Amino acid sequence: KTDLYCQNPRALIMIFVTNPFGVGDWVRFGNDPVAVKVHELGLNFVVVATFWGELIFLPVSTCLDAQIYNLSRSPPLWMNAAFDLDVGSISASDVERLQTSLASHCDSDSANYAKGSVEVICREVRDPLKIRVSCFYQLAFNASEFEKKLRANNRFLVALQAALMEMPGGVSFAGTDGQIFKCAERAPTGNSAGDDSDSNKKSG
Repeated sequence: KTDLYCQNPRALIMIFVTNPFGVGDWVRFGNDPVAVKVHELGLNFVVVATFWGELIFLPVSTCLDAQIYNLSRSPPLWMNAAFDLDVGSISASDVERLQTSLASHCDSDSANYAKGSVEVICREVRDPLKIRVSCFYQLAFNASEFEKKLRANNRFLVALQAALMEMPGGVSFAGTDGQIFKCAERAPTGNSAGDDSDSNKKSG
């Protein structure tokens, strides 16, 4: 116990001297993927809170011994939306078209995305005969803005879905039962109505 009481003040002094985090910072300790917000720096404990408001009392020495990721002091966050397509279902022109569409979405919203950051890349062939496509983009803020990050990611994924559906010829994908489907290009409503009227004229 004596050693513990001696170590804690030293650890707290080291935290103040090195200043790896402060009150209000969002951080991650060690390999724990859960980020917490620093609420208080005490003599024996660092009081932190999760995104859901749960208070956690971490020993000062534990905080100092762990690898510290300070999200609040990190640069704007890079994101990656990855998906798999069937081999042969996407071409170089499709990749370019997809990147242009997503870049247009991100560049028009400078409050949430870094302009010119979108990059669409076919990264690897995966088993069984799938192409892994990664869509990289950078947010206009760092990882400490959790709610803002979720909303920006949601908008990007919606834009990605729309871009995939609007690709000429669509894209093929495997369902949960292993069947292969094809996303057919959506025809404008006006054309469909016109076709129906023409067929009615011919039948009449």
